[in-house]
Amino acid sequence: MIHIREMDESHIDAVSALRVRSWQSAYRGIIPQSHLDGMTAAEDARRRRAWFASSRDQVVDLVAVDGHGDTVSGWICFGSYRGETDAQAPGEVYALYVDPARTGRGIGRDLLDSAHHHAAA
Repeated sequence: MIHIREMDESHIDAVSALRVRSWQSAYRGIIPQSHLDGMTAAEDARRRRAWFASSRDQVVDLVAVDGHGDTVSGWICFGSYRGETDAQAPGEVYALYVDPARTGRGIGRDLLDSAHHHAAA
């Protein structure tokens, strides 16, 4: 069972590891392997911590966690559409990642549904 909850700082390392695994899986053969091999969860987490602290009032981050623990299996980041300043403009999904080992289980759909409900509230 997957639970969707708001991301907090305790999820940053897991989200960063998920992002790196996802990039290395999805972009193999598309972008230079040297770039993929050079990606590290530690460097991503360093950047993500700074970004997370500076953007809390502009974006929403949700994580999908395993119901048996706190294993992060997906992450979505969304907020206002960046091309509009109108408060009534539709929102935008900035990022959506699912653990490559867990694709095809509806986690991405659950994250999108939760983001939609959160944005509509």
